[in-house]
Amino acid sequence: EWTPWGSWSRCSSSCGRGLSVRSRRCVWFPGEEPCWGDSHEYRLCRLPDCPLGAIPFRDLQCAIYNGHPVLGSQKTYQWVPFYGAPNQCDLNCLAEGHAFYHSFGRVLDGTPC
Repeated sequence: EWTPWGSWSRCSSSCGRGLSVRSRRCVWFPGEEPCWGDSHEYRLCRLPDCPLGAIPFRDLQCAIYNGHPVLGSQKTYQWVPFYGAPNQCDLNCLAEGHAFYHSFGRVLDGTPC
């Protein structure tokens, strides 16, 4: 049986659009029916627009990889979002000053794509 839903989390963003989540746990004992349904629920949250000059969420996600070796070498790069890749729900970042981009997996929840 499911526990009651928990409270909604704070929005994943401090301005603009983001995501809020709440969860519940399945309390299950051998011989009982398993719980059916999802353990998490998500909803979009809309906050006041970000101020001019605020760093976009996708830019922040690419910047996490700045100065860290990638692509199996010891070279490091500065990364900016790349919007020319086919899947906009992947975190595609362009190495500044170079002619290649790298996909770092999926963007974080709440990122428009």
